[in-house]
Parts: sequence; C-alpha cells; structure tokens
Amino acid sequence: MTAALKLLREDDDADALAPSRPKPPPAPVTPTVPPAEWNATLVALLARLEDRRGRMPARVRGHAAAILDAVEGMVADCEAVTAAATFASDLNDLQAEALARAGAFLMATGDSRQAAPVGVFRSLWAKVTARDDAAAPQIRACALAACEALSAYFTLFTRAFPKSALARDWVEAASAFLGEFNTQIRDLPE
Repeated sequence: MTAALKLLREDDDADALAPSRPKPPPAPVTPTVPPAEWNATLVALLARLEDRRGRMPARVRGHAAAILDAVEGMVADCEAVTAAATFASDLNDLQAEALARAGAFLMATGDSRQAAPVGVFRSLWAKVTARDDAAAPQIRACALAACEALSAYFTLFTRAFPKSALARDWVEAASAFLGEFNTQIRDLPE
C-alpha cells in the first residue's frame, strides 16, 4: 500500500514539472431550440413583421400614430420571440445589445408620440394646420431606430443557430426584410 502511495506522489510531482497543457476548447453551444423549430419560429416572425410593414401608411401626414404603432409592433414581436427563447450564455452580449437598441427606440417613440397630436380636437386641428408634417423627421428617426433594434435582434437570432450553414436562409430573408424596411422609411414622404 505504501508503494502505491509513493507512486501516486511521484506522479503528482511529475505533473507539477510537466509543461502546462492547453485548455480544451469550449464545448460547442448546444441550441436551446432545435434548428427546424427555430427556423419555423423565425419564418413566422418575418411573416408578422412583413404584414406590419405592409400595413404602414405611405405618408406621415395624418398617420404619425399609425406609423409608430406599426414599428412598435415590430419591435414587440421580436421581443416576444426573445422572451420565449432561451439563449446560450455566450449570446448575453448580443441579447443586451438588442435590448439596448430596443430601449433607444422606445425612448425615441415616447418623444415622437409627444409630438404627435392626441385626442379628437387636436387631431382635427393638426390636420387643418398640418402639424403632423413637423413631426415627420422625428417619426422617420424613430422608425430608423426601430430598424436598428430589429437588426440587433436579427443578429441575436442568427447566432442562436448551432451552425452558420443552417442560418443561411434566415440571413438572406432577414437581410431582404431589413433592406426593404430601411428603404421604405427613408422614402417616407411627409
């Protein structure tokens, strides 16, 4: 028995003198949602976002509140997907970035809603005096903040795929949506 203990001590001494071994690579992130289900969730999300984008009024005049409602709904849809999913801990920074962008959007929305008329009398007065047009740059800035928030959420959703090859279709569809939404916002006439 003492011989066995002596050999164990010698092995410990040998390990202490051996060069340090490199740490094993981190374990691959296991997806919390199977790729097929995650893809289906994201396709459904894009369908809802496209529906909201399609219903956005084409002009700011008289429609500031409707535009804000549409872009708020888009960000809320992304937040709902985020809340329903469990992301790996290595995506915490991306999730925090998405939440920060959504917060910046909500702050811009609050400022824009204060500029938009509220109530029947104010709405009628705004249509007569075209006060809504004065808010057009602010509404456009708010919608662009929403576009940035959606982009941050899309980045998070992309990284949640276990392999980049599985995310290829999502990336193409999401990029097309963001491009069209950004163009729609920039071309929004007053």
